[in-house]
Parts: sequence; C-alpha cells; structure tokens
Amino acid sequence: MGDPDVRRHVSPPLLRVAVRYKVQDSELLEELARMGVVEREYQEQAILCPKCRSHMVAPKLKCPQCGSERLIKTIAVSHVKCGTVNVVEKIEGSACKKCGEPLSKDNVVLLGIMYNCSECGARFEVPHPLFKCRACGALFDHRDAIVLPVYAYKVRKDGIQQALKSLMMMEVKSVAEKMGLTAKLSQAVQGRTGFTHRVDILVTDGKKNISFDIVPESPESMSEVLASVAKAQDMRDDHVVLAPSGLISRLASQTSNVEGYTSIEDLKTKVAKKLEKLK
Repeated sequence: MGDPDVRRHVSPPLLRVAVRYKVQDSELLEELARMGVVEREYQEQAILCPKCRSHMVAPKLKCPQCGSERLIKTIAVSHVKCGTVNVVEKIEGSACKKCGEPLSKDNVVLLGIMYNCSECGARFEVPHPLFKCRACGALFDHRDAIVLPVYAYKVRKDGIQQALKSLMMMEVKSVAEKMGLTAKLSQAVQGRTGFTHRVDILVTDGKKNISFDIVPESPESMSEVLASVAKAQDMRDDHVVLAPSGLISRLASQTSNVEGYTSIEDLKTKVAKKLEKLK
C-alpha cells in the first residue's frame, strides 16, 4: 500500500530505518515484500478523504434523489400468527397493528427494507453511500473516495537470509569492480572431475579466476560451509568460502579456504586482500 496517511502496525526498528533514509515506511515494506524478506497478506480496504487524504472517515447514507442525509429506515414484515404486513422502524419493541401481539425476529418474516427521505419525500430500497471526513469536514461519495488496500506484513526468516546473502554478493562484486576486475554472480564452474559447480561470485582478470561462496548466519550455516569446502577440492582455480567467524573455530583443520567475517565491512576487507592475487 503506497499511502502514508493510512496507519499500519509497523515495528519501531522499521520506522527508524525509514526515517534515517528518508523514505515512506509503506515504500520500504513494499520493497521488502518484493525482495521476499516479508510476506504481505490482504486485510481490508481503507477509505481516504480526497481533500486531505485522512483515513478518519465516517460512513453515511444519502437520498439518491436530493442527496439529503435525513433518512428514515423502515422494515416490512409479515406477522406469522395473523399474516398481517407491518411496516416498522424496528422489529423489537413494535406490535402487530392487527392483533397487537409484540413482534420479534422469531414470529415475523422479513419482506423488505425501505428508506424514506424526510427532505424530499422519496422512497427507495437502496440509498447512496456518503462519507464525511472527521479531519477536514469534507463530504464525498464513492466516486471521489480514495480506496486503498491495507496489508499485514509477516517477516520471513528465510527471506532475510537470502536478502542478506544477495546484499553481500553485491558488495563483493562492487569491491572487485573497483579493483578493475570482472565479477559475475551465480556462475557455473566446471571442476577437475568434469562436474559443474555453482558459485556465488566468479572474479577474473581475464587470465586467472577466483570464486567465492558466501554463507550468511543461519541454522544451516555449518552444512553450507562444509558443502562449499568440499566443492573447493574439485575447483581448478582458487575458491574461497566466506563464513561467519563464529563457525571457523568449529571447523577444526578444514579451514584452509574458509575466510571468517564479522561484518559486511570486514567481509569487503577480506575479499580485497584475496583479490590482490589477481592484480
């Protein structure tokens, strides 16, 4: 939803990010949804004032003939006991005009609903919708109303991990390109045995190559690191596994091609040192 006037339940951290980078929280949520970090679910419609765009709108009904709000709603019911048709403003508290028995929802059959306009005297079944803005006082109908969908957003943990990995891949690519090297994302590389391996980033100077796999912090980090370490044994060129530093001590002697990082800035520094081999 792209309108700042419709308030949603937004977490304080998200609001701080939106304020820091001077973007609307709704735009940030939509971008996160596009990235797969959050999943959005439709909740309801919001009616906004076309004059001031406030969501503080009160629904009303108006006469389709003269536009007056002075309407009287009447209900036509048939009394089951005597069959008499009664026209009343409300069922409970009314009595049958023929036999005098109190009317209730249990002893009548609903025949229809009618509206009477106190201004022009018109009678009709369907009134027209009318809205009043409680912020600026503007009156408007469905033709001028701003109608927007309202969504609830749910964080996807797998989406966060994928978005983080994508961000780190782009940062590594940027480091390589600033060093005058060519970097390609998500590349297939043929190993010594003839098997094809997928790497996150392949960097080359035109003659020599070095590839990287990036492992973000997650419950599956250890298995991903071990799979990348095994892959490196079959690679023709250097292959570096970038993993959270906390995992390195748990890998014992299998860390020869694993580089630990503590932050994205640390990761960029480690990558730059590795890429010096290609310069």
